[in-house]
Amino acid sequence: NILGEWGLIDWNVIMPKRMSDKIYLILKQEKKPLHYIEVAKLINDAVFDKKVAQPATVHNELIMDKKYILVGRGIYGLEEWGYMAGTVTEIIEAILKASGSMQKDDLIQKVLEQRMVRKTTIILSLSNKEKFSKLPTGEFQLANA
Repeated sequence: NILGEWGLIDWNVIMPKRMSDKIYLILKQEKKPLHYIEVAKLINDAVFDKKVAQPATVHNELIMDKKYILVGRGIYGLEEWGYMAGTVTEIIEAILKASGSMQKDDLIQKVLEQRMVRKTTIILSLSNKEKFSKLPTGEFQLANA
């Protein structure tokens, strides 16, 4: 395949037939999250077959399949790379559930590892008093903890 991997010709990772298979191989080859328009361009450049990959088709596949995670505006990565599905608020909740409480800067850094968003987006999510509370030490924790 385009990654130099060997296998049986009827394996989807060797001879991709569906658009989702092609998207997976492109993302795996690039080893980083990509915008769906860039994914479509790379699929067309790779010439898997005579079919032309349209950006809208690629975007629909990325939305439907849970192995692709939206990490930024139109930018998708693979779940196998460690990205979590969900909104910024849900990501913060998962991080705090795993670690208990965290300093603001550490928490922001952990969220930025999962999402390509501005720091102000994270800070805005942290201001949700129903979900998060700030301790006297300056650390944040889940409001119901």
